[in-house]
Amino acid sequence: MEMICITDSLAVSTKIRINRNQMDVLLTLLLFSIEFNVPVMGFFTMRKLGLAVLLILYGLYCRSAGLKTDKNTAFLSVFCIGLFFYASWIVEQSGAKDYAAQGVYSENNMLVLLLYAVIFPMMLMPLFRDTLQFAKCQWHVTLIQSVIVLAGRLFLDFRMFIFMHFAYDDGRLENGIRQGIRSVGIDISGSAGSVVLFVGLMCAVYLFFHAKGGKKEQILIEYFIVMVALLFMGRLGLYFGLAGLAAVCWICMIRKDACFRIIFLLAIFSCAAITVYVFLSEDSGNVQSWFHWIMELTRLFDKQGTLAAIRGQNIPPLTIETLFGTGMNYGVTPSGLVLNHDSGYVRMYTAIGLVGCVYYYSMIYGYYLAGIYKIKDRTGRRIYFCFLAAVVIFELKEPFLAKTPLTIILSCMILLGLKEEQRKKPVSERK
Repeated sequence: MEMICITDSLAVSTKIRINRNQMDVLLTLLLFSIEFNVPVMGFFTMRKLGLAVLLILYGLYCRSAGLKTDKNTAFLSVFCIGLFFYASWIVEQSGAKDYAAQGVYSENNMLVLLLYAVIFPMMLMPLFRDTLQFAKCQWHVTLIQSVIVLAGRLFLDFRMFIFMHFAYDDGRLENGIRQGIRSVGIDISGSAGSVVLFVGLMCAVYLFFHAKGGKKEQILIEYFIVMVALLFMGRLGLYFGLAGLAAVCWICMIRKDACFRIIFLLAIFSCAAITVYVFLSEDSGNVQSWFHWIMELTRLFDKQGTLAAIRGQNIPPLTIETLFGTGMNYGVTPSGLVLNHDSGYVRMYTAIGLVGCVYYYSMIYGYYLAGIYKIKDRTGRRIYFCFLAAVVIFELKEPFLAKTPLTIILSCMILLGLKEEQRKKPVSERK
């Protein structure tokens, strides 16, 4: 097996030899620790320990490699810091903290976005050879979470152990977890958890279209494992996972790739396995509840469906208060304005105003679009664009950008793609 040396990639002075599979395992654990907040002991968490390791590795690498930040990334960083001060000023001026016990916008979300979209990806990028390696490690992270979710469905004691030690509940989940209505992973649950699992599926799609030989069949089997986990975790990620699977199947049929037959066989097997589970497992809920849940899938676009429910929520009118921001996500302002919308766009609009909301989303999406259009790999570019489109749609439901690792993953994939583009250029043309 090909051996690589940590000193070759990270400029570490001590000679520690490690093969690529072992390196992938270490990087997978590092990604897992950064993306999910796992308590270890008291003040120490896996995220803090992972960040400490990342800081050490990044410092050693940058000292010798002299990595530079591109203009777009630097501009987004400055913009996030500027919005942090603007949001802080809005919250202070509105007096939201004085009269509202809950629903006050946290200006720290801007710093979290900066951390997730810029700082973590810039520190992680030197540790990976290319996008393929990152996608592989991130896919392993998703598989770990999916296995935990599925194991929790089969064993109540295990599910409750994960919930009690690694889930952050606001008081609404516990009954659903005990009754088998809801599922949890390590620091993931509900819609946010389903979105995180779906992002892993995007990495699987990337790996699928860059795989050779029998690797495609393995990826498809793993894809269905995550899809079954999504069935128990949440419908949002499941919808998009099904759409991604349909797109892969269609492309395989056009290319006359035999993999589309494997997809159909796996779909039949998965449906059969789920049916057996529903009828035989006491912890699965009754058959009637599953039938009702399936019928809800068919009523997505009905007058009483999910999209209609989102459209039916109150959007505050444009006033001087909402033009510049109320400093609140939800609640009632001193002027009597009721804020109770779930959408990320509307919450940002009410919190930092129409002006701040437009700048916030246009800068983030503009940053990603600018990076995507610089990548010449057509397959990768299409996947990144679909990834970004999914993120744009996700925000219609809830504000996922600053509370999930979506931006870490998308930024890493795009930055590594740009890194590969630079590597292909002659030395004289590299920036």
